[in-house]
Amino acid sequence: FKFIIIFLSLFLCSLLSAQEAQFEVNLKPKKNDLGFKVLKFTEDYIDPMMRGDVYDIEINNVELMTDYQNNNPIYCQHQGEVKRDDLWCHDKSSYSIFHEDKNFEDVPGSQIHPFSVALNRNDLNPETSVIISFQIRLKQDFENSLIQFLEEEADAKDELSYSHYQKEYWLDPSSKEYNECMRSYVPRCKGKLAETNMPLSTNRTNTPRELNYVINFIDRRSKKVTFYNLKNYRWELFNNNRYRVFTYLCNYMRHGYLAREETIRYLNGKKIEGLPIYDYPQFADLLIALKDKNQQPIHETVIKTHQGTDIFQTSTNTYFGGTMKVGQHTFGIEGDNFIFSFNYGSNVLSGRNWDYLGNRNIAGHLIDSNKDLFSENKTCRMPGLSAEYPAFSIVSNYEYHLILDLDQIDLNEVNSVEIKYATLAQ
Repeated sequence: FKFIIIFLSLFLCSLLSAQEAQFEVNLKPKKNDLGFKVLKFTEDYIDPMMRGDVYDIEINNVELMTDYQNNNPIYCQHQGEVKRDDLWCHDKSSYSIFHEDKNFEDVPGSQIHPFSVALNRNDLNPETSVIISFQIRLKQDFENSLIQFLEEEADAKDELSYSHYQKEYWLDPSSKEYNECMRSYVPRCKGKLAETNMPLSTNRTNTPRELNYVINFIDRRSKKVTFYNLKNYRWELFNNNRYRVFTYLCNYMRHGYLAREETIRYLNGKKIEGLPIYDYPQFADLLIALKDKNQQPIHETVIKTHQGTDIFQTSTNTYFGGTMKVGQHTFGIEGDNFIFSFNYGSNVLSGRNWDYLGNRNIAGHLIDSNKDLFSENKTCRMPGLSAEYPAFSIVSNYEYHLILDLDQIDLNEVNSVEIKYATLAQ
């Protein structure tokens, strides 16, 4: 009997020791593990951008829409007035770009009002509307930390300069290289991350096991784009339900994942609807508040930024090339009482051909993609395999116009404007 007790005691002691030994094993990832680095990239850099925590918002101007239209006239010359090669619509800003030796006021043509097309389409009254011009930019310390992280993590990188002006693409060799690399039709890049230098490891273009994962950082202040290959990041992101969206951002934004994916579940035989399957990250909404002299809100508008933008005209009706993308257009969001659009510094330029080229897909945030337009019903190609088709872009800053129709309030009561990001519901 004593032998049995001693035997059981020894057995229990060995079992407890084994349990304690298992408990003490440290399985936390090390800082040099790929999984740790990918989580740092998403949690320290991507998430704060999607929440809007690392942005500075600067309001540049607020004025009545009628005043804005009178101060920024557009003049168009049409067929019958000049030769076809000289057809144009210009405001003062665009005319100075293409006609440096001429005075805008000396060749007026027929006058039209900026944003007149968009106002009419959305039934907004310019006499009761205000236009708010503002900028969103990365906080400098955050941008510096992000660039340092990408520089340290990138397996390879390329840097290309670009020019704002279309006419300079063929004068500046570096701008020409960027134009050829990022154009929508048969893009051809040069450098380490060009498609010709990035062979597929699996002979399949649609597998998340592809090693290459190219993103880019667009510095609009210095007009340069740096491409980074975060090798092996794709598979790590794909294996994390929350961040899988960044392996296929186009597909995620286009096909109904704008809200948390929901299903029907049962608990103790009772049907429960609306429980989330995955906690997908969401782009925080913009909240615009117009306040009185006591800083009390008298009008608020929420713009849902977690949606793909549309391409639309704002100012001119003319399709010189026969399509929207050739004629004047911008990208943005049109709502019940507002127009939210990118500001290119002119109201007559074609947005797809301006600045760093391509589409603007996500308005109100500095994570974007300028390849396939998310709002078009096309198949999303798996991005990030090479510089010709980056997985997504991080942009230094953006400028916007926001038009609000305030026909239900007294405009004389408006004393200030506040723009901030709304807190996301958990």
